[in-house]
Amino acid sequence: MEFSLIHQIGETAETLPELEELQNIRERLVSSCSRLHNLLMRIYQSQPTAPDDILELVYRSIAQTQASLNVSIASLLDIQRNWN
Repeated sequence: MEFSLIHQIGETAETLPELEELQNIRERLVSSCSRLHNLLMRIYQSQPTAPDDILELVYRSIAQTQASLNVSIASLLDIQRNWN
């Protein structure tokens, strides 16, 4: 979406807030994926059984990622409506 916005309209004063929001969305989602990846690596290293505290962190991280994803999708749809 960021690529399309830049190429269709350009980086202008009007598009800058949306471009920054797209950057923030990307950073939040990458952070969430990275956190999940690190937790899964800890589970892998603790085989054959994963400690309960790590599993609890995984469950919380999944819930936070889902919430962040829902907010991100809503923001993306708003940005798309504004520029289409």
